[in-house]
Amino acid sequence: MSLTMSDPRPLASLRHRIAIFNVKYSPNVGDGAIAESLETELARHASIERVTSIDLAGRSAYGHGLRHRGTVLAVLQRLSPSLRDAVSSVLLRALTEFRLRPVWRKCLDGQNAVVIGGGQLIQGTDLNFPVKLNAAMREVRRRKLPCLVYGVGVAQTLSPEAARLFRRAFAGSLSAVFVRDTESQAAWDRHFAQPDIPRARLCWDPAVLMDAVVPPLSSMTRKRYRIGVGVAAPLVLAHHALDQHFDAKTLDDFWASLAVGLVKAGFDIAWFTNGAEEDEIYLDQLMPKVGGIGASNHARIPRPLHPQALAKSIAECDGIVSHRLHANILAFAYRKVHIGLTWDAKLTSFFRATARAECAMSATQDNVAPIVALLKRDIENGLPLATHERLQVDARTMIGRAAAVLDEAIVAEASCSQPVLQR
Repeated sequence: MSLTMSDPRPLASLRHRIAIFNVKYSPNVGDGAIAESLETELARHASIERVTSIDLAGRSAYGHGLRHRGTVLAVLQRLSPSLRDAVSSVLLRALTEFRLRPVWRKCLDGQNAVVIGGGQLIQGTDLNFPVKLNAAMREVRRRKLPCLVYGVGVAQTLSPEAARLFRRAFAGSLSAVFVRDTESQAAWDRHFAQPDIPRARLCWDPAVLMDAVVPPLSSMTRKRYRIGVGVAAPLVLAHHALDQHFDAKTLDDFWASLAVGLVKAGFDIAWFTNGAEEDEIYLDQLMPKVGGIGASNHARIPRPLHPQALAKSIAECDGIVSHRLHANILAFAYRKVHIGLTWDAKLTSFFRATARAECAMSATQDNVAPIVALLKRDIENGLPLATHERLQVDARTMIGRAAAVLDEAIVAEASCSQPVLQR
């Protein structure tokens, strides 16, 4: 009699090992906050034994970012889009084949399934993620590992080559797709509408749960409220923004006016970045221009080298103003007032989804007074606890659904691959 291992129950009782392809160790430690939040929540599920991140840039620890990235961006910015893609493609393919894929092979040994996410991974800038994810998914398919996409942002526009590489990476390889906002959902379905690529479902960015990784601090008593002001380098904003122009002089003037407005309103200021080298260099140049050196109501938060440091700094503020999406998401996680400075649809989408659309504003002189007024209003009134709790429950529920999809896919793949036993 032939006995096939088709009963999934013994396989379902095993605990799984999950690998997440992401950019956990990016110098912009907001990416690390996404990774650590998703790792923590997936690991809560009884079916999952271990969750491991695999950095798409080959980094293995915080603080190992590309040096002189600002110089690289400045050079690329001077090239035409087509030439920039061509140069990037050649360099990235060599890097991926000879350095990254050998690392990924070792990291995938012993894994039962793979997650792609989160962060703004489905974007075509310089063909970075299209080339890398295409190569990573070849390794995933070679091992026949179940895979899903979770918590990603999706660019509204992709070059033909970027879209082609992504389609080749994902076709026939994904069990499910979860994206972090409605704009990304529409963009995914528009870019990848074909029978062998799943349509996108909605989820929350995992970093809304960062307070489970770094617990909230006990309340502090200060004579003056502290506002964290998070800056990003104009070069970075210009490199990624599609419909806005950014230059250092305009931003310098805005920050100087905002600093005056905040101090006049009775706030202290804590200047910070999300950790990227080019942002820190810009903040070094900015501090003398805004009167922040030696002033009693200005402080400079040390560069965060890991996401816990950024989370702690934001949790110690009463409110923040920042271009960076994940500074605002961490502020939400800790129920701190936050004003987002617009430059990309992903930031606007988050504020709209959390019913705070009026708090996403452009960095212009005309908006200085409204920003200060919104900070005062929301600090005095507080952010709604019920909204915060409901969103976090939703976020955990969606990660639970993703874990269930992986469970089913792992069991199905294992059942199909079991040999037929004779007795």
